[in-house]
Amino acid sequence: MGRVLNIPGRWIPASDIVVGVLIADHRYGAEASVSVSNDAYQDASMFWGEMLFFKNNLKATTFINGDEAIWRAKTVDFEKTGKIQHSLYLMTDKWANPITGVYEVIPDYYSSTWTALGAAVFTGAVAGQPKPTGLDGNGQTITVTRYPNHGQQMYDVSGGSYGYNVANNTIGHSNLSEFNQMLNVTRNPVELAIGRKLITLAYRNGISNSWTIAKNNFLGGRNSGGRTSGAALTSYGFKQSDKSVKLGEFFYSDAQIAANPNLGWTYTHHLNRQSTVQYEASLTAGGAGSDNYLTAHNNFKAYLTTLINGNGSSIKSLFTSSGWYQEFSHWANMKNGTGWTGTKGDIRALYEDYLSHLSSLLNDHFVFKGGYDEIVGYHTNRDSVLRVDLYSISGGLKINLRRNRLPIDDLIICPITVIIDFTGTSFEGKNFKPSKNCIGIRKISTNVYAIDLTDNCEILEDSTGVYYDFTKPTATAVLSGNNLTITSNIMTKTVVYTVDGNGIVSEVSRDNEFVTSRHLTLSNTTNLKVGFVSAVGESILIEL
Repeated sequence: MGRVLNIPGRWIPASDIVVGVLIADHRYGAEASVSVSNDAYQDASMFWGEMLFFKNNLKATTFINGDEAIWRAKTVDFEKTGKIQHSLYLMTDKWANPITGVYEVIPDYYSSTWTALGAAVFTGAVAGQPKPTGLDGNGQTITVTRYPNHGQQMYDVSGGSYGYNVANNTIGHSNLSEFNQMLNVTRNPVELAIGRKLITLAYRNGISNSWTIAKNNFLGGRNSGGRTSGAALTSYGFKQSDKSVKLGEFFYSDAQIAANPNLGWTYTHHLNRQSTVQYEASLTAGGAGSDNYLTAHNNFKAYLTTLINGNGSSIKSLFTSSGWYQEFSHWANMKNGTGWTGTKGDIRALYEDYLSHLSSLLNDHFVFKGGYDEIVGYHTNRDSVLRVDLYSISGGLKINLRRNRLPIDDLIICPITVIIDFTGTSFEGKNFKPSKNCIGIRKISTNVYAIDLTDNCEILEDSTGVYYDFTKPTATAVLSGNNLTITSNIMTKTVVYTVDGNGIVSEVSRDNEFVTSRHLTLSNTTNLKVGFVSAVGESILIEL
């Protein structure tokens, strides 16, 4: 077997069957990974957003918490349908009071001066006195009206009773109960509802100081940063397909990487990562202008084109660099405007056009469109592989992975993709189907396969092969009175939406079972749209 060309990944010697295999940089052997995200949760806007992700064949992430979002009945449905994945919205302003055990806002957190509440729990607080300024014990700038935060600042202000001293790796006397119990309250209800572990998080108020203690519970975290112009962040780890060891920060120039090694994928970078861009922020940075952000929107589209395709010099193509494009906006609030309180005009049409433009830039490429949990989980799983052994078995092949086990290994939900070229072997010209512990197979070309697995799996020879299908579904919808008949050429899940005269989207019907035909009796038949999504997330939206 020769090297598998034009697929980004890490080459690993294997066994006598083949010279080696490729651990794909991205799931399915994709050229790049793409995600869009949001940290607000409003039902009407969630339906609108989900409908757009169907239409533009994308997948989104919403960061939520047990305080509020999980009690909305549709959270589980969104997760099961597969166009919106959920991660944790960490309540950085709350704790489990170490004295009373009550889950509450940290006393005086949003105040500039201490009150009796703060003085009662923090030895360093004096009622009526201003809160500290400058740097905390870890050298981080204190934001007075967002203080104290979990970790170092909690340790400082309590004299070591709570929190964590980063410099000498010392946990406060509370053994971090104020953080861990807060985490249980916000995280556990979400996980119980959706049936899986949450492995990534976003920080409320953009306060990411607590990453130093969150690292024991999560694999990745998104902060509030993101570019609105210039070189932007797309690191997805080391690129080793040419046997080199080079940081994967390919939206930065080589000179920038050399000058700042922290641009690469480090543990800190996992837990405190900025987005590639922030579409919403790019609009508001220059003000609405006389055209309600249209000029800023068009400028962003031009910027996005350069980011994805490269400019031939300082900004390299997302696809040749094998990167991760991650965008953040408060899209669940856009029916009210760009601000959290909804005061800056309705920009839903602009956001929809942005998604359409992004989708068009990806059309000619094979891209993994995943949730934040999936993309971070894949990276961590991928880089844990130490060795791959292949064995011939009766009628097929056994693949064994040897991995570097991680302390939080049970969090990882995403499989590993192994690329194998059977040219020149006894398996040349054969087709395969998944067997024991094999998640699925993508046939890349004759003799070249991308195999999804967790640890060890088997694939069996098959006359025609059983493979992932990455073509978009095709579908029809026929309405007769209140009766809707919908069909698709492959098995899909479906959602039927109605859109009122103000553009507000509601759900009429949802079916999270994979079938090819449905006959529905609807209570509302006004301005219907139907989303279809396949088993690998390929989707379309049709309008009646």
